[in-house]
Amino acid sequence: MTSPFIVNQLVPENRQGGGIYQLSELSVSPTRLVTIDEEGLPIEETIPTAAKHAKFVDRDGNVCDVALRTGRVPSEEPEAIRYEQLVLFEQIRGNCLPLAVCPYTEAFRHIKGGPLLRPPPGASDCGGKPDGCDHIRAEIARRRGAARARHDKQQLQFRRMGEGDIREMLEAFGKVFGDAVAGAAQAGRANLRGPGEPDAGAAAAPAPAASSRRREDR
Repeated sequence: MTSPFIVNQLVPENRQGGGIYQLSELSVSPTRLVTIDEEGLPIEETIPTAAKHAKFVDRDGNVCDVALRTGRVPSEEPEAIRYEQLVLFEQIRGNCLPLAVCPYTEAFRHIKGGPLLRPPPGASDCGGKPDGCDHIRAEIARRRGAARARHDKQQLQFRRMGEGDIREMLEAFGKVFGDAVAGAAQAGRANLRGPGEPDAGAAAAPAPAASSRRREDR
């Protein structure tokens, strides 16, 4: 008899760009059959449910999973909904693109003030696809090409640098880093000492020289 908790595959349901896994009505933690042991008994493993998430294309063309909710169980509390809206706002304002929508959509006009990307003449919103439409795949290729070009340009600049240039760059970096450490240490000492207390790390001020002149008695 097959266990009602065994499922062969969890199919994600894309709801507004988020990946939500529909679970069995009999279990909140479904399992799947891994193999059969020597005694003919099934070996199962629990399939954990992931937090609500969506795939985004970052500025370098990488496809990343971004969590829209923080808990395993989808929450409809106002704070959970607000958190999802803030994450979406930050991603869109940061020039990231939801993979499941067409980049020419104006569904995010309230964030971008227009389409996510300005469509070329004759192009329009195609509705998107869960794994990315042709329009967003072209943008992924463009972003990856630009990121690779920047990387290659930096590597070429490093190869053309002489030993003297590299030494000067490292010395400048060391000075900036040293000044930052010294400033942080100074701020730390200032936070530790009480009001009116001298800075223990600072150099002691020289004592004023004793006057050789004697006060005249009147």
